[in-house]
Amino acid sequence: MKIKQFLLIPALFGISVSTAIAQQVPCYFKYRDEGIQEMRQKKFSDANNLYWLAFLCSDKPEKNDLSDLIQQCQANWVRDLEVSVQQQKVAYEAAVTARQEAEASKVSEEKARREAEKNARKAREQGIRAESLRMALVSDMVRQKGRISDALTLAYLALQMAGPDLSPPMMRAFGDAVRDSFTHTLFNSPDILERMEPLNGNATGVLLKINGGNYYILRDGSNDMQSQVTRLDSDLSNVTASPRGDRFIGWGKSPKIQIFDATGAEVAVLTGHSEPIRTAAFSPDGQLIVTGSRDNTARLWSHTGNPLAVLDGHTGNVQQVVFAPDGSYFLTRASDGTARTWSLQGTLLAVFQADDAYLRTVCIAPDSKQIAAVFSDGQARLHTPDGKQITALNPKDQPAKDVIFAAASPILAVCVGAKTVQTCTTSGTALATCIHQTEVTGMALAADGSALLTWAKDHVVRLWDNHGKLLHELRGHRTDVTEAAFSPDGRHILTTSKDGTTKLWDLEGNILTDWVSGPNALVQFLPNETAMLTVMNGGRSVARIPFPEQIYGQMNRQDVLDSAGAKAVLEEFKVQFLDALTARQ
Repeated sequence: MKIKQFLLIPALFGISVSTAIAQQVPCYFKYRDEGIQEMRQKKFSDANNLYWLAFLCSDKPEKNDLSDLIQQCQANWVRDLEVSVQQQKVAYEAAVTARQEAEASKVSEEKARREAEKNARKAREQGIRAESLRMALVSDMVRQKGRISDALTLAYLALQMAGPDLSPPMMRAFGDAVRDSFTHTLFNSPDILERMEPLNGNATGVLLKINGGNYYILRDGSNDMQSQVTRLDSDLSNVTASPRGDRFIGWGKSPKIQIFDATGAEVAVLTGHSEPIRTAAFSPDGQLIVTGSRDNTARLWSHTGNPLAVLDGHTGNVQQVVFAPDGSYFLTRASDGTARTWSLQGTLLAVFQADDAYLRTVCIAPDSKQIAAVFSDGQARLHTPDGKQITALNPKDQPAKDVIFAAASPILAVCVGAKTVQTCTTSGTALATCIHQTEVTGMALAADGSALLTWAKDHVVRLWDNHGKLLHELRGHRTDVTEAAFSPDGRHILTTSKDGTTKLWDLEGNILTDWVSGPNALVQFLPNETAMLTVMNGGRSVARIPFPEQIYGQMNRQDVLDSAGAKAVLEEFKVQFLDALTARQ
């Protein structure tokens, strides 16, 4: 197997160490001593976790034995499993012998035969479980020593041996091996990346912005996205892409607006605003452009740059412009604390405002038929595009902080008060109330509205069903969670944190893999692929990581078993119950 690139992370089954949070908590001797006690009691997983936590303590001596203790813990764990495997193998052989003796002597023939067969099956199953877990542990150990190909082989065969009887450490071992084997670097930046946005359309592409202010377009017809790197005008402070990713609007400190094509060539220059641009957007079909400026106006243009309408009425800088998803109207929001909707001809449809309150958030539903507005006094209201109020979204005694829509379902979520998230339909029917012990800092809905993610000040991400039942708590981040999201197919969850790590989870709350993405964690699911786009290397590289399941589905068990590498590693680590791999065809 050809390894394109790998990234070693000192993580083992749930523990991620980030230099971003090291040396903050004085707890070294407490965690180290507790780890030694757990190891003596053969609680190796707990001991391993405590040693990793000790790395984060501010009182950790410069010279310490944590690495030796972790290696000792892993070695003891493996030896313990080896003893278990051998014991089960002996029990299995004894049961087989007993069955043969019972059949030969005809003593209590049927009863003895059944009991012996039952014992044989049980011993074999327990031995297989122990051996598959040992293989996963060994996989992680050799991966951390740089033997990436061997780690992938062992982790894959461990899953194959276990069959449906999988455990989180086994899945994690394979996910980490996939990450290190198949992470593919797409772009190395001269500076830290500030923004990363996948482009839609027929060609794969990414819009990037680095600290120095330069924008780059990465584009290629393949998944590698390496052959075309286009740098845009260095004077641009912001760039937005058309829905198809074939045109770009760019602006800087002047009132001038530039339109670029996919090659970075300037197509048109838009002039008319008297102050610098604050925001711009393409219509869903890419045929119209709306811009907002510090001159308190918005302007409507054709995609070729022809002026169509000047939108007056705001008394403050226009800070946000957005088209309805169906392209039938657009919305502007300004620093005057109001929002306005407009027809595609530039006719005012409605003004969204509240007495003595500032408009904090406004968003359009995916079906374009509702607009949610949250005001500084805590009001949250649902309106039609022409301004008619549909319903209030929060109780009067609980101020609203934020609201989001599900992408493909008439369901929305409202954060009310400090510790509560409520879900309801777009007609205002309440669905569920999710109460937290600490302040809620974010939320995300599955596209079909079937599940909700929330994250709070306790560093925990929670997964709820649409009836408000808490399904799982996703624990593992050491500081504030900054974002959580469902994959497009709803089968995975990505979380990022100020601790500098990103974690990929399944819907059972198990970590499939994680990596260091840096303090400015730019990471997201690719919209049309079973993969993730992420920054690495201290925020200076863009990389693509496939889902572990994608690689697992592409691997062929017999081909792996027949490979010279597999035969060597199976012999090196004296793997037992190899016949189970054949039996699970």
